[in-house]
Amino acid sequence: MKTPFYLFLLCLGFIASSLFIACGDTNQTTEVVAEDTAAVDTLSINVIDRLKPELRLTQKASDSSKNWTLYTSLEKILLKTKDINLGDLKEEMANARALFDKKEQAEEDNISMPVAIKQPPAVNARVLVIETKIKILNDLLLKESIDINAIEVQLIELHNAFQDLRLQMNERYAKSIEQMLEELREEQEEQDARDINETTPTSRPSLSLSENY
Repeated sequence: MKTPFYLFLLCLGFIASSLFIACGDTNQTTEVVAEDTAAVDTLSINVIDRLKPELRLTQKASDSSKNWTLYTSLEKILLKTKDINLGDLKEEMANARALFDKKEQAEEDNISMPVAIKQPPAVNARVLVIETKIKILNDLLLKESIDINAIEVQLIELHNAFQDLRLQMNERYAKSIEQMLEELREEQEEQDARDINETTPTSRPSLSLSENY
């Protein structure tokens, strides 16, 4: 009669040992994942050589953007992401996403946004593209399985989208060909008038003989 009891104790001991080993494996797995995450965050991402040549704002466009917080903040963030490690990129993209969250909340609360509300539809369309690129990049960065190539491609597209925004801002203040030709015509007419005045001899006052006698 004792044999079944001993078998019961043996099985109970085996189960307890298995549970202990399983718990140990779980802890070990957690540590490995944590270590892997820390290692991945140190990976370097450099897209400088794959970006379009930087487009600078014209003076008028630059002056108009000084009070546009969304643009100036994005400019500072993107400047840091051309050569950056993965961990810092996650932080910067979270900051970029927060900029649009604030913008959306402000619009919902009917709070006036300086300059931004005055931007034409073409500029606002470029801003929307940038917002979409940032969302996609954030999703890629938060995945458990990190795809560095996909992240780099999306980061390049984000930088190019920002370049397109600058181009659109410049075009907003660019003069049409007709306007430039009209200004040149007016300048030429003014110059011709000055040349005529300079070449026309100044008439000397006539002398009356009667005044001398």
